[in-house]
Amino acid sequence: MSASVTIEQLVKRYGDARDGVTALDDVSLTMSSGELTVLLGPSGCGKTTLLRSVGGLVTPDSGSIHIGDQPVFSSADRIDVATRKRHIGMVFQSYALWPNLSVFDNVAFPLKEQRTSRAAIRTRVADGLELVGCAHLSRRFPHELSGGQQQRVALARALAAEPRLLLLDEPLSNLDAGLRVRMRGEIRRVQQRTEQTMIHVTHDQGEALALADRLVVMRSGQVIQMGTPREVYEDPRTAFVADFLGSANLVEVRRHRPDGSVETPLGPMTAARDHHQGSDGAAYVAIRQEDVHLGEGPCGRGCANEYELSLQAVEYLGDHQLATLAGGGEARLIARCPAGERLRPGIGYRVCLPAERCSVVPS
Repeated sequence: MSASVTIEQLVKRYGDARDGVTALDDVSLTMSSGELTVLLGPSGCGKTTLLRSVGGLVTPDSGSIHIGDQPVFSSADRIDVATRKRHIGMVFQSYALWPNLSVFDNVAFPLKEQRTSRAAIRTRVADGLELVGCAHLSRRFPHELSGGQQQRVALARALAAEPRLLLLDEPLSNLDAGLRVRMRGEIRRVQQRTEQTMIHVTHDQGEALALADRLVVMRSGQVIQMGTPREVYEDPRTAFVADFLGSANLVEVRRHRPDGSVETPLGPMTAARDHHQGSDGAAYVAIRQEDVHLGEGPCGRGCANEYELSLQAVEYLGDHQLATLAGGGEARLIARCPAGERLRPGIGYRVCLPAERCSVVPS
């Protein structure tokens, strides 16, 4: 039966106080039962350390972790439940299949460790392999399988033990691009069918957006933003999130104006959301590349942010093209345009930045 996960004020440091690294810096979050949570961030942000802490493979310095109602780690109460007693499954990027065992015996291995009856093992292994589309491979050995097939078998093995939580640590990173897309769809299908609570670690933005019920963006050991993929993508709360997840233009804010707009190198700009209010440090207007509209005449759409910019370069990328536009000083914008649109470098374009798609964000 799937379980929720609650993490409170988790801290993990490596090394001493002077030269050490804080891998987890006061991390708190809750993951609902039956939900697929994706931890996303650059290398070294702490996402794998957080996953391994939940799995009992890393011991935090302080904080607490609950799986369902059970505390599996608490520094205050001196609780640290062994991995094998947390009733979780794990899938790693290496697959970790036993090379000398058949597919059937690989999937059956955790059930034998649990002393499950032979009849129940046969049923649960068959059901697990059927679920991932590998029932016809039960007699093969790992070296006789493709990478995608090995990944499916590893997933079936993790699910066969009926864990209350499944942890996936970059399980698709060893697959080629096309197979990654197919396998992420397979993981999503299995999760929705089983309603299994899953925590999935990746640095791939497309994978994160396609898989997540809840997306957690991490940086330097901290949770920077979390929400549904749509919430995080369409309403980033910092310049880091806007730039890391998808492709965003970040226009420097020089000052806030009394009328609520901001002064930028492009000129005055109106943004529907201001997440910088009350924050110290630099601010930027964030707008996605696909939300930058351009034409050779006036926009004609009542746009609050309209500028005359020069088209500097066009990069053709098959299904779309990227147009680089320049204004006064060092101001630059990139617009994502349809592949068939005729763009002429060297001439001026009227550019519209819809206010409802603009956000003022801290650095």
